Amino acid sequence: MDRAELQAKDDVVELTAEDRSRLDDLWCTKIPEARSHLVGGVENLAGVADYCDKAYVEADSSNDRKQAVETSKQFCVQALASVAFQINELATQSLELFTLQGSSLSGLETKINHIQLAIDIHKEKVARHQVDTLTRPR
Repeated sequence: MDRAELQAKDDVVELTAEDRSRLDDLWCTKIPEARSHLVGGVENLAGVADYCDKAYVEADSSNDRKQAVETSKQFCVQALASVAFQINELATQSLELFTLQGSSLSGLETKINHIQLAIDIHKEKVARHQVDTLTRPR
């Protein structure tokens, strides 16, 4: 296998410019944004919990307390759904990041294997040359 063949095989495993751009976008922008949204969602959930607690404590009658409990349930469901959505977004983007990084690592592994093959071929040629020089009649 000559250098041109090795180079041609190496080109096949490279990440495309679009994939590299997507990897950079995920790493530098999308995942940090998703993480900050998730932190904000957790803070909102704590705020909802405080509001629900206050509404229940400040309710005067049992009817008001039932209404406070129902309102609290609705707020909690909405807040938890929002946090669940944000977790899903972060997980999806992380999975895409890991997939792209896995592809990149796979490409690097292939390149390393091709380089090792080229080194092994060269060592074999050198060894054959040395055997040839030693077995030639003088």
